[in-house]
Formats: sequence, C-alpha cells, structure tokens
Amino acid sequence: MDYLKLVNAQNKILQYERPKNLVLDVSSKIWLEEKTLEMFHQMNRAIQKEGLTALILVEGYRSFAHQKKLVQEAIKTYNTKKIIQAGQSEHQTGLAVDVTTVIMRDNIENNMKFDFTFHKKWLDKNSANFGFILRYPKYKEDITGVEYKPYHYRYIGINHAKQITKLNLCFEEYLEYRKTRRFTNGGYNEILWIK
Repeated sequence: MDYLKLVNAQNKILQYERPKNLVLDVSSKIWLEEKTLEMFHQMNRAIQKEGLTALILVEGYRSFAHQKKLVQEAIKTYNTKKIIQAGQSEHQTGLAVDVTTVIMRDNIENNMKFDFTFHKKWLDKNSANFGFILRYPKYKEDITGVEYKPYHYRYIGINHAKQITKLNLCFEEYLEYRKTRRFTNGGYNEILWIK
C-alpha cells in the first residue's frame, strides 16, 4: 500500500481503482484500509485513556460511484460544488477518515465546530503519533485546493506524520520537500535535487 499516495484535483484516482486490503469497522460499518483502521483504533483507545469520549468514525472508504452521487446530492441540496469531485477524494484510498464526537454526530452542520473541541486539541498534539495528519489544514487552502476541514484526517504512517507535523507542512508541501531529501534510517540528509 502506498501510504504517501497523493490524491487531489491534479492527481486523480481511476474510476475502478479500489484498495485491496479494505476491512470493515464493525461498530461504524465503515470500510478502511487495514493498517489505517488498526491505527485509528489505537488512537481512539489513547484518547479515551485521557478521559475523553471515543472519536466517532463518520466516513472512511468511498467508491468512485458513491463520491459521484454525493457530489450530485450536494449540488441539488445545497446548490454548491464545494464537495470534492469523484476521482479526487482521498476517501477512495481507504486512508482518510472523517471523525466527530458523540455529542456532534447527529448534526452534520457541526463538522466545522469540531475545531473547538477538546478532541481536536488532543488530535493536534497526538494524531501524528498514530500516523495521522490533518489533511486540509488552515491557511493551506491555496496549496491543497480544499477548504479547511478540522475533522478530516489521513493515515500516512508514523514517521511521515511526525515529520509533517514538525515541519508544519501540508501533505502536498511535504511530498515536494521529500524530493529534495534523502532518507536514511529515518533521518534526513540534504542532497541536491537534480533533474
């Protein structure tokens, strides 16, 4: 599995592309890539040990067809095209999760209010320890092409997540940054990028 696969408007997923190792989260009935689900559960146990309620998994894997249907519904219902188009959604990788809290789960309009929860503050400090990054951070919309989503996390692996967090980069910036670095035993050595 390519945990560093970039999916956006410029790097689309094919219509019939589907992750091979999807597993079902029994409690939420949501499918995720196997390692992503395992690490989500570890992260959820850790957040509960801190005295917070469990994170609720709202979204995980979506097929191309399902994403296309969501886009059509959003246009019809909300008269908006702000939803990510089919083929451009990270949910199609099985590596992305949308989360909320027990209190907020019944009201979709509360998604942006997740930003002001203790859960979000905990995730800001700890999600990288479980391999997750906030995929669409504040003030990076011009780079990601997607508005800030405080509830949308992407699994990329612990080492990469810690590095992104430390460098305060979004995923696109990190992948560019990696092109100018050589990785040896988890460390970084400066090298010239020569085309």
